[in-house]
Amino acid sequence: MTIEEIVGQIIEELTNIPTRVVTDDNKAFMEVSYELVNARTDGSREIGVANFVLCTNKVYQFVKHSYKEITDEQVREIAANHWSAIIQTLVNNRIIRLRPSIARKNFKVITNNNYKKSA
Repeated sequence: MTIEEIVGQIIEELTNIPTRVVTDDNKAFMEVSYELVNARTDGSREIGVANFVLCTNKVYQFVKHSYKEITDEQVREIAANHWSAIIQTLVNNRIIRLRPSIARKNFKVITNNNYKKSA
């Protein structure tokens, strides 16, 4: 299996019906920081936590089977790097995006108190 095939499977899984995960503590739904750019036919953009976890596991398993002679720590590091690259690719290709509520938290207001008008 190639990384391109894994990415195809990840896209399919993320665009599938979202599978939610409930916390034990307060029975709240866990959420993913990303959502689909294009809504499903039912209008939802949600990506389920279980779908997201399954995708990270696909990447981990791909690395584990592709690199036979490395330690578990190296597998985790390589898988994390692959996962970051895949997420960035999906964002760049407008498959997923940060949820607006998350993106707004990253906004910075820049002010220039030393600004002077030209006379």
